[in-house]
Amino acid sequence: MIRGAYGPGWLRLRGHAGYGPPGQDIVCAAVTILAETLAQLTPEARLGPGEAEFAWGPENQGAAEFALTGLRRLAADYPQCLRLVSAGGADTV
Repeated sequence: MIRGAYGPGWLRLRGHAGYGPPGQDIVCAAVTILAETLAQLTPEARLGPGEAEFAWGPENQGAAEFALTGLRRLAADYPQCLRLVSAGGADTV
């Protein structure tokens, strides 16, 4: 399972989706493309095998909202593969 947490100006993802075999996991592919795209658009990003961390400011808020919208949708559709929680309880970035 991929576990994600986010708060104002940051996002952290850890783990693997486990939906399908390596190279054929559509959930992992979707999370990866959102993470790779966000990494290109935010100043502070760290990507590694099975982990990603991001930090952003107001100038990158739109990119962060876009990525989080996709991640929330994936978490709703594949709850057995992705758990995304808002730190502090509020559903804000």
